[in-house]
Amino acid sequence: MSPSPQALDKPWTTLNIPYAYWRGNSTDINGTFYYAIAYEILGNISINTHAGDNLADTRFEYYQFQLYTDKQPIFNFTYDVCTNYSKVINPNWLESYTLMKPFNNISIDAGKFINNEAKNSTIVSLENLDGTSESEKSVGERSYSDAWQQSTDYQWLIATQNANVINIDLSRLGYLTVKGNSTITTLTSNDVIQHVQLTKYGNGFLYNDIPNDQLSKINIEIPVSK
Repeated sequence: MSPSPQALDKPWTTLNIPYAYWRGNSTDINGTFYYAIAYEILGNISINTHAGDNLADTRFEYYQFQLYTDKQPIFNFTYDVCTNYSKVINPNWLESYTLMKPFNNISIDAGKFINNEAKNSTIVSLENLDGTSESEKSVGERSYSDAWQQSTDYQWLIATQNANVINIDLSRLGYLTVKGNSTITTLTSNDVIQHVQLTKYGNGFLYNDIPNDQLSKINIEIPVSK
C-alpha cells in the first residue's frame, strides 16, 4: 500500500536556524588584497511525531537557504534531511544518496542522515548546515585584476562591506518519499518558513538565541563543538 496523499503533505522533520554568523574583511597593502571570509549557520533538526507513519520507509526532505544583504544577493545553498525507518534499505547507500542526487534539478550542497529512530520519538540535532567544520571559509591574498574582481570571494566581500544587515530565508523545496521500490516526489510551495536577520556585531553580522552576556565567553565563529 502506498502512502496516502495526506501523508505526503506532512513533513517528517522540522528545521530552524537558531544561530548564524557572517564576516568578510579585507585589507589593501601596497596593491595586494588580503582577505578573510567566515560564516557559520547552525540548524535545529527535529523529527516530528508522525514521521514514518502511513507505511512509508524513508523520506528525503529538501530545504533551501537564500542569503542576501539589504542591497544585493550573496548566495543560495540547499540542504536535505533523510529519515529512514526501513530495515531493508541499506543505510550506507541512503547516507551517500543524501548528498548524491539532485532534487527537481537542484543540486544538494549538504545534508543530514538519520537512521532507524524509534517511531513517534522526537530528536533534536544541532547541525552545522553548510557542511564544513572550519570557521575560515576562504582566506588569501590577491593582486587586483579583472578576474579577481569577478570572483565569488570578491563579490561576497563587496556585498558584506556594503551591507547594513544580512538576511537568511529558509524554505522547504519538497520531499522524496520511499516505499519499497517506489518513490513519490512531492513539490511544496517553496514559501519562506523562517526569516532571520543578522545585524552588525563586532567585525561581522550575527543572529543568535544566545544571551548577550554569554557572547563574550564563546567563539562566535565556532559556537558549538563539532
